[in-house]
Amino acid sequence: MKALGLACLLVLVPIGVLNAQVVRGRLVEAGTDVAVVGALVLLQDSAGKRAAQAVSGSEGRFSLRAPAPGAYLLRILRIGYLPVDSTVRLMEGETLTRTMVLAGAPVALPEITVAGTATCGERARRDTLSAALWTNAGTALAI
Repeated sequence: MKALGLACLLVLVPIGVLNAQVVRGRLVEAGTDVAVVGALVLLQDSAGKRAAQAVSGSEGRFSLRAPAPGAYLLRILRIGYLPVDSTVRLMEGETLTRTMVLAGAPVALPEITVAGTATCGERARRDTLSAALWTNAGTALAI
């Protein structure tokens, strides 16, 4: 009975899936062993087309399955870090394991100045229904 189940599985599962090429690894901050969580990890073919993608997990780990053997660009993108690119060559059925180090890149945003004029101050004070409504809304939010 087990042999029949295995035979059915082999018929249903394409051979390429059994011999898949995999790149897995861990992302860490430069100079530490702190995991980089939530980074976009891309595997791109020689034409720049996305072959696989993943997001690094809670321990900075990722796993990508390449559709075919060959050369790929492994690209790591995360806000607050410099992009990291690495070329990988995958043979049929091969699993590569990599630890990728990301260097922080502080993002400096320009100062924002807001200017305006109050348009509802006096008018709102004269409208007792609006004033009561805003007072009650503020009370509800304070609770």
